[in-house]
Amino acid sequence: MTPEHKKITLLALTGILLFAAVVLSTWRLLSWNRMGWCGMSIENKEVRKVFYDGPADKTGIRTGDEVIEINGMPIDSIRQIEELAVRTSISIQ
Repeated sequence: MTPEHKKITLLALTGILLFAAVVLSTWRLLSWNRMGWCGMSIENKEVRKVFYDGPADKTGIRTGDEVIEINGMPIDSIRQIEELAVRTSISIQ
């Protein structure tokens, strides 16, 4: 393989990876809009990250908090949180 051919191959692979990153980022942003974005990430009912100036931050939720209920409904699993996130509108007053 000539150096010129290697350069072209490397550029093509870089372009493919860049395209994949853009598609993945776009999909992630669109899925947040579709599900409703609460401004935090949760793992095993525990708040892992609160995004600055997002809805969770504005309501005083902090990293390390445990989600025990949403709108008065007890939470037993992360799956319930995901299902409620799709159906719940978030408002800050």
